[in-house]
Formats: sequence, C-alpha cells, structure tokens
Amino acid sequence: VQVIFLSSLTQAGQLRELEVQFAPPSALSIVGEIWPQDVSRTESTAFTYSVRPTFAGSDTGFDRLEIFTLTRADVVRAVRVDGVELGGEFPVEILDDRIIVVLPKLEGADDTFKLIEVEFDVHVVLYGTQFQGWVFDSESNGVKQLIDPGDANVDFPGNSLGVRTDELGSNPLAQVRIAPNPFTPNGDGINDAAEFRFQLYDVSVQRELTIDIYDLAGRRVRQLERFSVIRGLFDQGADVPMWDGRDDAGQQMAPGHYIYRISLDTDEKIGNRVGTISLAY
Repeated sequence: VQVIFLSSLTQAGQLRELEVQFAPPSALSIVGEIWPQDVSRTESTAFTYSVRPTFAGSDTGFDRLEIFTLTRADVVRAVRVDGVELGGEFPVEILDDRIIVVLPKLEGADDTFKLIEVEFDVHVVLYGTQFQGWVFDSESNGVKQLIDPGDANVDFPGNSLGVRTDELGSNPLAQVRIAPNPFTPNGDGINDAAEFRFQLYDVSVQRELTIDIYDLAGRRVRQLERFSVIRGLFDQGADVPMWDGRDDAGQQMAPGHYIYRISLDTDEKIGNRVGTISLAY
C-alpha cells in the first residue's frame, strides 16, 4: 500500500483512516489493453479497450466493467463480447471520469478467454494517462477486481493500459479561442460576454491561472478572478472564464480592440497565451 501526500508551503494532507476490503475474486486473472497508445493532445481519440478473463471453478464472475478515462468520454460506440455487439438491454453509463459498462454475467469455464471490447472516444489531457479498469458483480458487496495490463487482444501489439500524447513539453495551454469575438455587451442577452475557451494539458496539481485585459496603450483595464485549475477541457459550462466588457471598477469599456493575456503559474514559465479581443455595440 502506497500513500502519496502532496503539500504546499501552508497546507498538508493527513491520513485519518485506511480500510482494506476483501472479497472472493471475480476471476482467476483478468488482462486488458488499450489501443492506440500514441494519441493527439488537441483532439479526441477513438480507442478500443480490450479485456480477457480467465476463470477458475470457485470464481464469482462479473457483470460490470469500469474504465477510468480521466476526462469525460464523448461517446461509447460499441461494446462486444466475443465479437457479438451488445444491444440496448446492456446500457453504458458515461461519468465525468469513467465509463461503466453493463455485461451479461461472465463466469466459469465456458466464459474463459472471452474477449470483451469497448470502443469509445475521449480526449487525453495528461501524458502517460493510465486507463485503469475494474470488473465486479453488481450483486456483490462492491469490491472490484483490478484489470492487469497484458495481451488481451492479438490484433493490437500494445499490451498496456497507458497512452502517450504528442508534443510533450509544449505549452500546456492549447486551442485557445474567444467566443464570440467580437462580442457586444449591450444587455440584450445576445453575445453579452466573451468566453475564454482553452485546453489544459499535463498539469498534475492545481495551478493558478490569470486572465488580464489590456487596452492598446498597454494599460491593464481588467483582471478576471484568479482560477485554480488542473488539466482538462475548459470549453463549455461553468468552468469557462468570461469577460463582460467592464473594467476593474465596473465601468463599461469603450468599443474597440483589446489585448488579453492568459498566464498559467508553472515551474517552466511557458504557460502563457496572448491575443486580441474586440468589443462592439
């Protein structure tokens, strides 16, 4: 058992309780792998997640497969057991950081070596992401059996549950765009605020992100609140920073062009993006 604490100069973690649960195994062994293993850092990737169990006579079997995805999957395209695609009576649940797949109950010698395949699309935002997986019986006490990396599918050479992104060491801020641009903060409820949409990569702990707005003379007119962020996709919802066209004093700014600067506090000092934003009425 390994416990890793991450602390700052003013805050530290504390371990108050450690609980270990035991249960009969679902299978004698379960191996899994994911493909592809080299992916883009700026767009979603279509993955195939393969799992192959080996059962002994006393194993309890399983009817659920859980796959950790780190970010929310876009879609699950197909689930197959020994090449047969499962229908709507076996639903799939997509959560913010994982997928839970309902399966027909697998147990015993007849189900040994059956290949389970899950095809899904997800955006990888951390180099070396491990798509760890578990199987469990929905009628059991909730203890899950870990899937070990291995040769689950002869069609793929990876034998691993980890993936690599391209452009390692590049600016962690990517795909920055302002929408809408120009924007019109006239109170009519249409395009009244500009959203700062971006993708954040390879940030493993919370970092401070700041967005400053400058006029063309270089004077800072607005600093949006400081955000505590970690890797992820900031392109929709409440997590997207917005500018309402006002300065720090709450006064409406004159129409024209402005400069924005997005600054991410990183050790490498490479997390900055600069661009223009236009305000009109």
